[in-house]
Amino acid sequence: MARQATTRRQVHSERAQWAWTKVSDVWETHQRTAVAKEYATHVRKLPARIQINGLGQALAFLFAKSKGGDRREEREEDLNAAGRLLVQLGERMGGIVGGQRSMQKRADIMKVLVTLSPDEYRRCTHELMTTAEWLKRFVDGLFEKDEQ
Repeated sequence: MARQATTRRQVHSERAQWAWTKVSDVWETHQRTAVAKEYATHVRKLPARIQINGLGQALAFLFAKSKGGDRREEREEDLNAAGRLLVQLGERMGGIVGGQRSMQKRADIMKVLVTLSPDEYRRCTHELMTTAEWLKRFVDGLFEKDEQ
């Protein structure tokens, strides 16, 4: 029982560290810009979007809103806020479904999403919902409220 609690704490700690790294990177790179404002808005709305519409719809929304980057070679720094968040979530999702699937581009993330088994989809939904809560907490702490 104690070992399970330790493992659970480690998972929460790792998830929080990952979220902090992603949010602080956006903050340091795009402080007080339109990208930061848009990123904060998308992150704040993400948990509700996943809860209400489902993971697939939430990621499809970000995919539709994402722009920037070359289709052949997308770099995270060339993407707009929605694209950046989608790539970050795709990175997290790749850790859940295994490294055998490419998650480097926005289109790859959507291809993987629509081919997930029901079990993988549930695991991804749970993980990304929990991760979204951490992202939101850190955005609320770093980004000013008037950036909504």
